[in-house]
Amino acid sequence: MSAVSFAQGDAFEWLTFSLTDGSEVAVAAENLSLNFSDGVLRLSSASVDTSFDVANLRSMRFTSDASGIADVEALPAARAEYFTVAGVSAGVFDSVDDARAALTSGMYIARSESRSWKVMF
Repeated sequence: MSAVSFAQGDAFEWLTFSLTDGSEVAVAAENLSLNFSDGVLRLSSASVDTSFDVANLRSMRFTSDASGIADVEALPAARAEYFTVAGVSAGVFDSVDDARAALTSGMYIARSESRSWKVMF
């Protein structure tokens, strides 16, 4: 099974996955390909290359923000420090778009003064 996801206009820029452990992961939806095989959902695009075991997925939905938690573009100060999942600082960026342009594909934890969120580029 193979599908290409797309959203009408720019309303939904992210595909957010709710995992069975209660966490959420967002990936950029633009030109995103989803392939399902042997219980694994593979995601690929120019900015995304990752996979999930379907057994670990609770749901997925299109969202207008990177986290499913808060509208990142509406934050008063979108400046945040991004960390790898190993906890290593990947840099401080003024916006999610700046971080996406500078960082390699992968999952990151972003932390601003008042909020934290997960994002996958």
